[in-house]
Formats: sequence, structure tokens, C-alpha cells
Amino acid sequence: MSKEIKGNTPPVIRSLPYGIVLALYECQEDMCRAFMRVQEFYENPTLAGIYTITREDVEEAYRPSLKGKRYEECFVGFNVPGGVFNSYFSQASSLTGLHEEETLLLEAIASELMVHDETLNYIIASLIEDVDTIDHEMAHALYHASPEYRGEMDGLIKNMDAGAKEAIYAIFASGGAYHQSVWDDELQANLATGLSGRLVNIAERLGGYEFAFREVFSKYKA
Repeated sequence: MSKEIKGNTPPVIRSLPYGIVLALYECQEDMCRAFMRVQEFYENPTLAGIYTITREDVEEAYRPSLKGKRYEECFVGFNVPGGVFNSYFSQASSLTGLHEEETLLLEAIASELMVHDETLNYIIASLIEDVDTIDHEMAHALYHASPEYRGEMDGLIKNMDAGAKEAIYAIFASGGAYHQSVWDDELQANLATGLSGRLVNIAERLGGYEFAFREVFSKYKA
């Protein structure tokens, strides 16, 4: 799902339970340009933790896997812990400056949080009405924002078939998109909201175990 509306429009911001903030975009390119640096600062295996990361750095890191496509064409959702988000932008604003899409995002979040007198625990982003992506990113947010949700998911991860789990980790490792520190988060989010890409090949090895993840997600997402 993508939309070609352009013009650096700010996202619609919604406050959700657990201090989760949802940023909804009309334009995929605007969303990707707002999040690409902070997202890769959070979880990219080679760029994580680098405050001076540039858009060019991100494009170069993904060049082998995107095979000629632009970053802005390939991603439809984002998720970043609030602490990481705030830390990155507090430093990046002085080290590298901010792009227009990033500034619009920060201003929209600040306005929403001020109205509701809340703090940012976790931020997720999706295109408007992309329900599947919103669910997937919400699974990431709940894993960090709700200790009860995380406890149940970690229990399921611990008890799942070891071979299937290692096969999923191997896919994450070979894809070059995820730092090892987020593999369990990625695993639970994919099993809770639907397998895609190369993970579909693991479905038979799971033997239906993914439905236990989906039940936990359904219980908490409302």
C-alpha cells in the first residue's frame, strides 16, 4: 500500500494506551523521509547508535537488498522506542540538522502530547487505513510498552520449536536490516500479525504455534 500524494504534509497523530503514539501519513515518501534516519539509528546492524547518520548512509546500507529501488519506495511502517526517538533527535538537531519531514513530525508529536499532557513511550507510523501495518507496528510497541504483553510473548518464544526459532533468526541475520538486539521483538511481531517474505517458508515448521502469538496480541491490542 502506498500513496503518491506529496508536499511534506504533517502526519495525523493519535495517542494510544501505554504511552504509544501513532503517526498516520497520506504519503509514503513523507513518512519514510521522516523516519528513515531514526529507525535505522535504532535497529540497523551497521548504523545503530550513530547520531550523525545521514539519508545517504541509509540508502547505501540498503543498496544490496533494495536492488535499485529507493528506501522511500520499500517501507510502509516504522516503530521506535520513545527514549531512542528523543535521544536521537535531541542530538541530531545540532549535529546534522533536521530535514523538513522530521521537523513536521516532531512538531506534530509535541502538539499532541501537550494537549493530552502525556509523555512519549513508543512511536509507530503507518499510512492511513493500512490496518495490517498498524497491527504489526502495534505489536512492536506493546512488546516495549506493556510488561505483561512482553512477558507472555517471551514465554512463547522460549517454548517454541528451537529449529524454527533458529531458522527465523537466520533470516533476520542474513537480511541485513535488524540488529540482533531486536530479533525477539521482530519474531513476536511477525508471528502475532502475519508472516511475510522469506518467513512464509517457516510456517510449516511452526505447526500452528503462531496462533498462540496472535491470541496474545488480540488480547492486548484493544
